[in-house]
Amino acid sequence: KQLILIFFFLVCYASNEQASAQNFMYKERTTGAHASLSLTENGISLNVMGGILNFELKDPNYAKDIFLYQCFLQRKEVILMNKVALQEKYDLFIGGQWVPSSDGVYSDAHNPATGEKLASFAEATKEDVDAAVKAAHKAFPSWAAVEPVERQNILLKIADIIDANKERLALIETMDNGKPIRETSTVDIPLGADHFRYFAGAVRIEEGSAKILDGNNLSLILREPIGVVGQVVPWNFPFLMACWKLAPALAAGDTIVLKPSSHTSLSVLELVRLIQ
Repeated sequence: KQLILIFFFLVCYASNEQASAQNFMYKERTTGAHASLSLTENGISLNVMGGILNFELKDPNYAKDIFLYQCFLQRKEVILMNKVALQEKYDLFIGGQWVPSSDGVYSDAHNPATGEKLASFAEATKEDVDAAVKAAHKAFPSWAAVEPVERQNILLKIADIIDANKERLALIETMDNGKPIRETSTVDIPLGADHFRYFAGAVRIEEGSAKILDGNNLSLILREPIGVVGQVVPWNFPFLMACWKLAPALAAGDTIVLKPSSHTSLSVLELVRLIQ
């Protein structure tokens, strides 16, 4: 079933005499966002999530136009997408493998606009956290030993994966978090990719220092990975803030135990799936 998810499908039929008095309201079912369409004798005003576009009527005597509104307000592009297909459930990602929680408990993620169940995800127990920390410690020596140029290439590949799946990730973020698709499409997802690229560049320019203190003493500063980093991500920027935390730690050569929000976990889980 085709759904228009990144923009709004508004169809209006009105005579020129009726146009000045007609207004149309539309509520997009998947994201819960609102759009309003106002017709006048000279044109059409479309207000979607705070962004206003004005169009001229093609036929001043009989207005018959189909408007497709996509989140990129400046470009007015048209993108038709199938409803994103999520996995039925997501397990915990520990030691490079997807594993169920030790007690088998799952929580459900719901679309805040419709109440629709999106997917289930495993709830980690104390034992699961301990297993994740142990796996991260085990992986640390080998990851810390990866040459900076190779770490840089890996971070760039992650950024490329985000870019290649930006529409999918933006839609998942909107469905799970409830924020407007224009924000997830133009801010959260592209800035997440940019963050990985930024720290991919920083890997190659990070350096220590040497300073002669006096005739017999030399001060050396060496920057080295510190080990396992614990990270917690809130519900309001689940994808972007995960990128803010993941990219610098990986660039530095650290391993990570990441806890996404229990309310908005899907975009991060999907990112890990895509990277894997």
